[in-house]
Order: sequence, then structure tokens, then C-alpha cells
Amino acid sequence: MEDFNQPAIGYEQPQESILEELDSLRQSNKLIEFDPYPPRKSQPELFSLGRVQLSTLIIINNTHCKILNQYSSRFSLEQPLQLLLCNAHILVFLISPSLPTPTSPPQLVRIDLNEPSLVDTIPLLIPSLFQTNYQNKQPPTSIYRIHCDPTGRHLIISLESAQNYYVSLSPASINQQRAATQHSIRRATQASITPGPAIRLLSKLRGLLITSVGWHHSSFNGIPQSSTREIILATSTGALFATLLVDHHSQETNSSDLSITAAFSRIDRSTVDRYLKPIYTLPDSSDDPIIRGVWWDVWYQHTTQNRVIKRALAIIVTSGRLFQFVEQVGILKSRRDDDANDEVLERLFGSYQSNRVLPSWLIFLCITKTVNTLSFSSKTHQISLSITLESLELQATQNSQLHVYNPTSSNPQYSPNPPILSWMTGAGIYCGEILHGSQEAGDGVIGPSELIPFPLPQHPIAGSSSSPGPNPNTEIHHLPLALCPTEYHIVLLFPDRIQIVCRLDGRTVHEEILDLKPGERIRAITTDSVDQTYWLYSEESIFELIVKNEGRDIWKVYLARKDFEKALSHVDMAIDRDKILVSQADHYLETGKYISAAQIYAQCSKPFEEVVLGFIDRGERDALRYYLISRLERLKRQV
Repeated sequence: MEDFNQPAIGYEQPQESILEELDSLRQSNKLIEFDPYPPRKSQPELFSLGRVQLSTLIIINNTHCKILNQYSSRFSLEQPLQLLLCNAHILVFLISPSLPTPTSPPQLVRIDLNEPSLVDTIPLLIPSLFQTNYQNKQPPTSIYRIHCDPTGRHLIISLESAQNYYVSLSPASINQQRAATQHSIRRATQASITPGPAIRLLSKLRGLLITSVGWHHSSFNGIPQSSTREIILATSTGALFATLLVDHHSQETNSSDLSITAAFSRIDRSTVDRYLKPIYTLPDSSDDPIIRGVWWDVWYQHTTQNRVIKRALAIIVTSGRLFQFVEQVGILKSRRDDDANDEVLERLFGSYQSNRVLPSWLIFLCITKTVNTLSFSSKTHQISLSITLESLELQATQNSQLHVYNPTSSNPQYSPNPPILSWMTGAGIYCGEILHGSQEAGDGVIGPSELIPFPLPQHPIAGSSSSPGPNPNTEIHHLPLALCPTEYHIVLLFPDRIQIVCRLDGRTVHEEILDLKPGERIRAITTDSVDQTYWLYSEESIFELIVKNEGRDIWKVYLARKDFEKALSHVDMAIDRDKILVSQADHYLETGKYISAAQIYAQCSKPFEEVVLGFIDRGERDALRYYLISRLERLKRQV
């Protein structure tokens, strides 16, 4: 028996009379413009795909840098670009000498895109970066990686020598650094150069090669704070550490900062790294132990006993494995009782550190040239899933990356959409929803997921005579350098192009050849997780990837899946809504849900005669009567 809400009808009218009245209305042209749903209020959408525009934002020719017309910033640039980051509308890039043995320090350049005329340059006066250690006969070291928090305020510079430095990008710190740098340059000798007030050695982190940082979830709102709050440091040995960094030069404080400051009142206020605690080490394995990505989050659940359960999760990836951690970390009377100084990470990893619980994990193992095995292990069960891929042998990749698109990053208000995980492996792009539910320690946190194979190029590869399509000799070119996710798509970066793949169906919706000079190669792509902007760069060029109206055609993907509710929620045009309703009603008719079909047919513009004949051919007179009466009532309301 079909469950439906039949409209209240207080009379019984012969079918012939209904047909005559409908025919009369049709002949009077009152059936031509039938709009079942009034147009929804259009909401501004952040992205557009299919009309992706790749435009040069900054052009660097080793002599000067000019931002486009809407920006007025100009400054001298005499060294190649090594790294670029963008967070909370703050551009930070690193320029350094290209000589094998540099004799001058690298420089950080900071540009607030809200005030692009103000350009701040911070020389990294770290002696080991540009001076030879004659005592140990060691040449200058190099920068391994720079990590920037989502607010664009806190930087961690990790050197190849396993030394780590903190850089504050707050206005107060930059002003002090500028004055100190001028004084240091006037008076310094080779032996007396000091980094300056904005650059501090993280002594507690000595010996750690930091490969990734899991920033505190509160930083993704883009509001600067004087401290990083609790963060995860991932290392090249598979070890995880918890720490908290405080900018002691900051003149900006808030309630959480005051709480943290009070908690460390007995510690020297000039200390940036207030503590360092080991929280977990990944289990030994034969694959690469280097942690390639880390992300963690906290969420709250209200109970029937007027209590709030606080839970935390963490996701860690190596070159071939993904680990999931989840734990209940507190019970509160209300959200207001949450302590900003609460040591969440120790509680999150406590059960796993003591081996009371094993983490859920995923691993990609190549067993043939055409089949990959996806294995899942948890505290209770283990399963294997074979996935057929149209490609050659795939393995774990050194380019393994973890990215999480969080819908609430660009919208401070609550978003019902879950965060989307994208993990680049040698087998393809593993995508899934991160679920904030009632999980306990040892459970997984990744919901509906799929593995998307890497797409083949649509245009010939630069420097290759091969044509687009499968070619074993050029398969290496099809592995991307990096990726970044949007709400519905994944941007893949290749040496000479970008490809944009729909996350929902794996289609390549756009390919853009990069306008590079001969011999110029793109370095990386970076994402502003707060403003959802995307940046590509080489040593000579910086590009901004602009995406608008991303959800414009997503309803078609859901319609092809027969997910009519989601299709309707992603459409704005009345004509497109009508197409969805017609398809939904046809589907119900074919699957025997005749009353549901009658309900939908009464709301859409499918020809009256076709609907009537469809019910008559199937002998469904009850559904036909329901359709006729519903259609007549709607027409009467329109007249």
C-alpha cells in the first residue's frame, strides 16, 4: 500500500465532467503557461564550473611584479618564487636566491588582498639558511616546508636540518620586525645576525621534520587569534605531537586567548612553543612512514539528559594508508562550559596510544594490473573490496595528499552538508563524506565514498607526440602533481595544465592548458580554505583559478542517479524543475507507484493526453481520478 497524502475532496465528480472542464481550460489557453512551483529566491553561488576562467593575477619577470588593475601594488622582485600560500585573503610567498650556495637570506612577502598597496617583506635572517657553518663545515641548509594557519597569522618554517622556526604575521610583529631588521643590517656581522622579534626558534621542536600540521578547528573561521590553540604536528617518522604556539607580540586578544594566557602564566611569556606532547605513533609498516596529511575536528551532540557530548576526530594519511581516529572527549552542561584550554588531543588519542583500541584504516594494495584492493580494518571487522580500474599498475604515491573541503569555512552559519575528504593516492582520488555522528573509539568517520580514477588528458601533452587517450608510454604524465577540492569538483594540477573532475560522477568537465614559457614548470596549487580561492604558481608566474556557479548543472548529475530530492534542491530555473518533476513522475509510473506518479504529474507540464493514456493503459483508474482532480484544483487556483 502506497503512503501518500491524498488532498481532502468533499465531492464526487464524474470523470467525464472533469475532462470537459480541463478541455475547456486548455482551449482557452489557460494551460499553456503552467508553473507548478514559484521560482525560488536566487542565492549567490560561490563557484562556476564549465565556465572556469584561468587568469594571471600576478606576473613575475624577475624584475618587477604587477598585480592586475584592481590592485595597485608594485614592488621589486629580483629572485625566483619558491613557495606561495594564501589564507584568509592574505598572500604569502617565499623568494630566495637561486644560486647553489646562497649568500643572502630568503624573504617572505606578505600582501593583504584587501589592501594590496601595502606590501610587507620579511627577510628570514636565519643564519643556517644562507651562511656556511665553518666550524662543522656544513653548507647552508634549505627550507623543507612552510605551514600557515587558515587565518594567515601563524607560520611554521621547517628546515631540512630538522630545525623549526615560528613567524608571526600580525601587523604588530611585522612592524617590530621591520625596525629590528634595519637595525640589524646596519650593525650586524656574519656572526651576529639574529632572526628578529617576529621570527623565533621553536626549541622544543628541535629534531622534528614537520611534514604536516593539523590546525585547530576554530581557525577555519578566518578570525585571527594570538595563539594557534591546540594543533597536531605530523612528522617524517610517523609520530604525532600536540603543541600550542603563542604570538607574544600580539596586541589582539579575545576570551580564549586570555584563558590560554592565564593557563601559562608561570611560563616565560616570550616562549612561543608552550609545550610539546607526543600523542601517537603510527604502527610500523613496510610502506613509507612519512605522514603526508592530517586534519582534525570537534563537534557537539545534545543528549536527552540536557548534556552536551563533545567528540573529536582525526584523519591521518601516509603515502598509501589512511587512519581514522574518533573519541568522546568530554561531557558538558552546555556549549558555554567548553574550556578553550581543554587538552582535547590527548583524550582523542589516549585509547589508541595505550593500544586499548586500534584505529580504523584504509590501505590501497595493487595485486594485478587492472584490479586494486581496498581494505578496511577496525576494532570489529575487516572487509576487502575489489575495484576495477582502466589503467596500468597503480601504487602508493609520494604525492599523497589529504584535503578537506568544509562547507562551513566560507559560511560562518551552520551548514547541513558534511565536510568532504579528498585523498590523492596512486590508485586515484579517494573521496568521502566525513560524518559527525555518535561514533565511539575505533569506529570510522568516513561515510559514503568512492575511488575516482585519474582522468586522461583531453589535449596533447606538451613535448609529446602522443594523441589524447590511453597510451602506456605516456601514462606517467597522467599522475597529477597536486589536487584541491571544491564543493562538487576536484582540481587536478599537471605540469602543463589543470583538469577539473566532477566528484559526483568522475567526469572531466574542464581542462585548461597553462600559459607557461618554454622550460617553465608549474610548482604547486594552494587553497585559501577560508575564502575558497585557488592559486597556482611557478618560479615566474602566479595564477588565480576563478570558479563561479559551481552548482549550476549539478542537478543533472543527481537526476541521472534518480536522486530527485537532491536534484530539486540544486535547481533554480522553473523549466529545469519541470524536467525533474516529469522524470520523477515517469519513474514512479514505471515502477508501479501510481498514486505518487499522479501527485507529481499534477505539478508538472507533461502533456495531459500522455498522462491520461499512461494510466488508462495500465488500468489505474484510481490514480487517474487522483490526477484529474488534483490538476483541476490547481488550475482553479491559477485562474
